[in-house]
Amino acid sequence: MGHFFMLILCNLVVFTISYTNTFILPVTPQATMQDDRLKAILNFCKVPRSREEIQKYTDIKNRDYFRKDILNPLIEQGLLKLTIPDKPKSHKQKYMSSKERMKNC
Repeated sequence: MGHFFMLILCNLVVFTISYTNTFILPVTPQATMQDDRLKAILNFCKVPRSREEIQKYTDIKNRDYFRKDILNPLIEQGLLKLTIPDKPKSHKQKYMSSKERMKNC
C-alpha cells in the first residue's frame, strides 16, 4: 500500500500518493478556512510565541488537538521553528515562523 500525504498551503491542496504521484487540487471553502487559520498562526508567530499564546490566539481549547493537528504539522512542514530545538518539551519553548517558508504563501 502506498503512502498518503496531504498539505494545504497557499490555497492549494497537494496530495502525494506514494513518492511518485502528486496531485494539486483547488481547495474547498472548509479547507480555505483552515488555510486562513494556518496563515494567521504563521503571521502571529513572526515573533516567538508560546504554545499557550498561539492556542489562545486561535481560540482552540483542546491542548491535545492543538498539538497533534495544528502545531506538530506546522513544525514537521518546516513552517514553524522551535526557539529551543534541543529541548522540544521545555516549558520555555516558543515557536517562530520560518521566514523562508512563509515567502511561498
